[in-house]
Amino acid sequence: MAAAAKVTELLNRHDLSMSELELQAQPCMRVELPTGRSRIGPIDECAPAVADFVDCRSWFETDAEGRLIQVFFGLPADIKAAATLMPLIARAFETEANRFRASPDYLRGRGGKRRALHTSFVLGLSHGIQAKLAAMRKGREAALHRLSGRDVAVAKAGVLDAEMDKLGLHLRSRNPSEHPVNPAAFDAGQAAGERFEMQ
Repeated sequence: MAAAAKVTELLNRHDLSMSELELQAQPCMRVELPTGRSRIGPIDECAPAVADFVDCRSWFETDAEGRLIQVFFGLPADIKAAATLMPLIARAFETEANRFRASPDYLRGRGGKRRALHTSFVLGLSHGIQAKLAAMRKGREAALHRLSGRDVAVAKAGVLDAEMDKLGLHLRSRNPSEHPVNPAAFDAGQAAGERFEMQ
């Protein structure tokens, strides 16, 4: 959490120090985060929320073996922040899922029921983290606007749109996969996600 708080603080300081011309002069870059998986999971649904939070773009590609790679594209400080935040989210998924698997509700389940409970929990966790990031983005935007009097996110979006057009990149959204959920496990996961702290 200390690392995440530092990332947020550094991003804000960086954004406030840059003029419009300096923003436009910065080169856009990409960072690739291998997942080691061939299927999208609940944690991957957090990537667009991270991209929104740090003002960059994200998408998935596959490697030669068909494994997913998370790609973040944006200004250097922003993609560095995304590359720092995704492992923190992965750690939160591991920690909270382990905690849930030790809970009485999970331990009372058997076989397929345990799998369904776990799936419901991590779906809720993903939703909770996404909601937390969206709320934090609003707070970050308001603070930056109050301190600088300008909309930094809009300026960055213009730079990103122009760079993506140059590269011929046109992204399309995918609908999150629908799973039947256990409401109690989903709610427990969502509550855990909303406790996720980055500042």
